[in-house]
Amino acid sequence: MDKVATARLVFYLDTLPEPRIVMGRDCTILGANRAYLEHYDLDKSTVLGRHCYEVSHRIDRPCYEKGESCPLYNSLQSGLPSAPQGGGQLP
Repeated sequence: MDKVATARLVFYLDTLPEPRIVMGRDCTILGANRAYLEHYDLDKSTVLGRHCYEVSHRIDRPCYEKGESCPLYNSLQSGLPSAPQGGGQLP
């Protein structure tokens, strides 16, 4: 996803009250809405460009490699949408 498309998506996600992130295929966080940043008391500089598993689970490799469910991995494998189930370790 290019930077313009990501910016547009995050602009839309900022209208939602639920915490949401935009990720690349490699689990890199490309964008985060205000609700995500406020809910987890983070700022963009500490989130963007990092892997979601580093930020939300505080681990050094993808969740699915540790036997946890990963919505991104599930979607990439099945070609179908997948929603987060919770389980991140952020406060």
